[in-house]
Amino acid sequence: MGISTPFAKVSDLIDQDTCSWKEPIVRQLFTVEHANRILCMPLSSSSSTDSLIWRFENHGLYSIHSGYYFLINSSPGLAEGSDHRSANRNNSFFNALWKLDVEISCVLCGREMETNEHLVCSCSFTRRLMQELGLIFDMPSSTPDWITWFSQLFKQLPKHKCAIFVTTIWALLYYQNNKVHDHSSQSIKEIASFVMHTILVSHRERTSISGAIVRDTNGYIMAASTFPHSYVSDHEMVEVRACEQAVSLARNLGFRRVIFEGDSLNVISKLKNPANDLSDISVILKNIHDQRSSFHSLSFLQVKRNGNEATHLLAKKGRKFTSKRIWIEEAPTCVEATVISNRWWVDLVA
Repeated sequence: MGISTPFAKVSDLIDQDTCSWKEPIVRQLFTVEHANRILCMPLSSSSSTDSLIWRFENHGLYSIHSGYYFLINSSPGLAEGSDHRSANRNNSFFNALWKLDVEISCVLCGREMETNEHLVCSCSFTRRLMQELGLIFDMPSSTPDWITWFSQLFKQLPKHKCAIFVTTIWALLYYQNNKVHDHSSQSIKEIASFVMHTILVSHRERTSISGAIVRDTNGYIMAASTFPHSYVSDHEMVEVRACEQAVSLARNLGFRRVIFEGDSLNVISKLKNPANDLSDISVILKNIHDQRSSFHSLSFLQVKRNGNEATHLLAKKGRKFTSKRIWIEEAPTCVEATVISNRWWVDLVA
């Protein structure tokens, strides 16, 4: 049965000259929610073979384990018929796991045992961060049923404050991992700024701002730029979009030996080995590696978040601009000051 519409194929919704979606047509044919999801899908700047992607695995490949996990979590009734013997084995495993002699004090405050209840309700670090973000409400020091308190709180808070609260808990978990594995530290104000930036990315039709700084071997600024991005689906997409723009900036300015530094371990790992990646960002990874022929050498290095401080500061400054901005052999004053302070290793060697 034929479809009586001029838009019978996905390719009819793509502008082949600019490798971008035909946004007016997409919005005309689909609901707002579906249109936004479509517009968040990255498009390849070169021809590539279509492939199936399983989005519930980081590498994009289907596995029985992830398929089973997805079914169980999306259909709670299935869990009721699970094998009791398997459940007993799992219980034995977790009982043994929790008896291990490991450090269990809270990474954030160092005062009490680290539990979900402690993180949400009684951690002094969490309380100070909530106050910094303007979330003023009675947090119980302890409760046998903190999840009930959590759900009741959501009914009372305005929608935008619920978003801040949930994002704050996620940011605290993210900060915990960085503190344990990268030994990095951030102030309350820095984490609060990170939370608000995350929420900013989630709104305004999923727009974001990224920054890039080009430095020579002595650490001096050769160029800097900020880039606005429309329709980004998540933080990983923001990071890989930033890399794509930074590589394009270096190529257009004529640099031929480039080391790209980023603080997203996942993105850097995929950039180093993009061949087997089938995740949502695989198209952008391909776009980046298609530019390799323009360089004598192009490599990727993961750095700690505090090592990328100047770039994050530049991205914040870029929020005031609605279009791409480029600085040659300079940057905003506050960014230049941060870059200079980060040159300690050059001065030490000299």
